[in-house]
Amino acid sequence: MAEFIAGFSALPQYQLRCSITQGAQNIPGNATTVNGALYVEKLSGSGYVNYTSGNSGGISGDIAVGAGGWSPYDFTAYTSRLIGSGSGSVAHNADGTKTASGSFSAADTAGGGNMGSASGGWALGLTPIPRGAFDRYTGSVWRDNLFERWDGSAWRQQVLERWNGTAWVRQL
Repeated sequence: MAEFIAGFSALPQYQLRCSITQGAQNIPGNATTVNGALYVEKLSGSGYVNYTSGNSGGISGDIAVGAGGWSPYDFTAYTSRLIGSGSGSVAHNADGTKTASGSFSAADTAGGGNMGSASGGWALGLTPIPRGAFDRYTGSVWRDNLFERWDGSAWRQQVLERWNGTAWVRQL
């Protein structure tokens, strides 16, 4: 998980927090689900801000999460308000690596809006997905149990063996 912070331009006691997490990996598809959430948070003070419904924002880049049209909210207490969340599938590079990245923003500028705007960038290095080696079963239970393994340039036969706790035993 990674979190990114940006302060609002008109009221520094408020911040925009972007939380990005890695979800499940689709190994055959060479992709990973990435989740994003966007929060407005009050850091200090006892004042009241009831932001308007004329606002915009979201997370963009490798995933897209909309956060426009938040409902009015009373920040009298020190609170955190989720304004948008979602997820997307991010394709990895051919070698299985990927750093997902993008930007996040929010603005409270319509009508009586008085928080201003906040924006920043985000990046999350994803767990690499192994590429290049694949197994396929080609044997016969009556003869030899063999796997063929693709080593990146050719199929290589391998005998199927099992570890019995003290030694490798060939499977018949």
